[in-house]
Amino acid sequence: MRPVLVGMLAACAPGSGFDDRPPVLDVDTDADTDADADTDTDADVDTAPTAATALTGDTAGTGQTAVTGDTGVQTGDTALPPVVLAVVNEVLLDAPVGLAGDANCDGVRDSGDSFVEIVNTSGASLDLGGYELSDGASAVHHTVAAATVLEPGGMLVVFAGGTPTFDGSGIAGTWCQDWPASTVFQLSSSGALPFDVKGDSAVLHAGDGTLVDTFTWTVPVAGQSLNRSPEQQPLSAVVEHESVPGAVHAWSPGMLAGGVPEPYRAEITVDGSVADYAADAEFETSSLDLTWVAWSATHLYVAVNHGTISDQSADAWVVITLGTGVAAHTTTGIAIGGQEPTLAFDASHALRWRTDDGASGLFTYDGKAWVEDVGWLGAKSNGSSVAVDVTSGIVEIGIPWAEVDAYATADLVIAIVDDTAKAATTVSATPQTAITDGTFDPDYATYWPFRPQLASVPNATAALP
Repeated sequence: MRPVLVGMLAACAPGSGFDDRPPVLDVDTDADTDADADTDTDADVDTAPTAATALTGDTAGTGQTAVTGDTGVQTGDTALPPVVLAVVNEVLLDAPVGLAGDANCDGVRDSGDSFVEIVNTSGASLDLGGYELSDGASAVHHTVAAATVLEPGGMLVVFAGGTPTFDGSGIAGTWCQDWPASTVFQLSSSGALPFDVKGDSAVLHAGDGTLVDTFTWTVPVAGQSLNRSPEQQPLSAVVEHESVPGAVHAWSPGMLAGGVPEPYRAEITVDGSVADYAADAEFETSSLDLTWVAWSATHLYVAVNHGTISDQSADAWVVITLGTGVAAHTTTGIAIGGQEPTLAFDASHALRWRTDDGASGLFTYDGKAWVEDVGWLGAKSNGSSVAVDVTSGIVEIGIPWAEVDAYATADLVIAIVDDTAKAATTVSATPQTAITDGTFDPDYATYWPFRPQLASVPNATAALP
C-alpha cells in the first residue's frame, strides 16, 4: 500500500503551533446567547467578504477582527473551509536517475529538476510578486519575481535550477510538451529547493507575511512527486503523484496530473504474425515490401517481410542498427562480408539475425570497435525474443530497451544484407529513402529518429538525413 500523507493548511489548524495565522472572522452562523451587550449598527458586518475587500467586524473586547486581502487567507471561527487564493499543488524532490528524471526537460537529470507548483485558485488574476516559498524551518528558498501575474487556474512552477525547456523539443517524456500560456516558470531565487525529502513543508507566504498555504509530507517519497488529491484544493491530502486519479507520469509540472498526454505504447506478442501491429506502425521499404516498428514501455518490436526469409538463406541477414544516445557511438555500421555502411546517425547497438534462423548477435560499440554477443537473440536471460513465419516470409523480433541502454532515443535503420558470393547486395531498407535498393555496400542516407517516451505514433515520424 502506498503511504498517504496529510496535507495541512496551517492557517486554519487549531493547535498547529503556527503563530502567524491571520485573525479569524466571526461570520455569526449561530445565534448569540451570550451576555454580549454590544449593538451592531453597521449594515455590512455580515456581508460575505471578497478577496479584494478589507472588512472589520465588532472588535470591542472580542479580539475577532475580520481580515481579508488579495494576498492571503480568510477564515472564520466556525471551522469553515478557508478561502485560499493560491495553493501549493505539487512538489518534486527526488526524481529518478538518468534522463527519466529530467523533469525540467533540459536534457540533463540533476538537482535542478526539483520543483514546486503553485496554482491560482482565486477566480481572478492574481499577482504573486513578492510571495515567498519556504520550508518547515522558515528558510526562504524562493521569492516570486515582481509582477508575476497568474490568470485564474494559472500555474507557477519554480524549478531548483537548469534550463526549463517546455517548447515541445524535450524528449524525456510527454510532460515536455508546449506549456499552456497560463503557466509561468521561474528558477529558484536562492539557486536551490533544499526541502527535506524525508519530511518537511513547502510554505507559501504573501509579501506582507500572511500565510497562504502549507503543503506537508511526513514520509520520504522517491521517484515521483507529491501532489494534492483532489488537485488544487487547499485541504486535500498530499499523496504520491501516481495515485492521483488520471495520472499519466510520476509528475506533471504546469499541468494537472491527467493533463499530460499518454506516450505511444503497443502491446505486441512476438509470434511471427503482424496481426497485432496497427497501421501506424507499418512502413514501406526500399524494395516495396513491408516492415513494422512498434514499442511498449519495455521493448522495441520489429517485424520484417521479405522473400529471403521464405528462402531461409544462410547468406542473408536482417540488420537493425540503433542509436540510443549513449556516450559510445559511431557512424560506421557493422561489417557483413565486404559491406560496411556509413550511417546518417550515431549508432550504439546493432542486431543481426540470419534468415535461416541459424545465427544471431547483438553488437555494442565500446568506443573503439563493435563487440558482438553471439547468439544473443532469443536468450531467455535477456528478455529478447524472435519468431519466424517461413510461409509468409516474416520474422518478428523483440528487443528489451534495457539491453540496448535505450530510454528516450531510438534512432533506427533496418535492412537486409545479402552476402551471397558474387551477388552481395543490401535490400529492403527502412526508411525507404535510406538506400538505392539492390546495390552493394550502400551508405545509409536517412534514418528514423524515434522518441519512445513521447506521444507520436511510429509512422508519424519524419525520416532524417
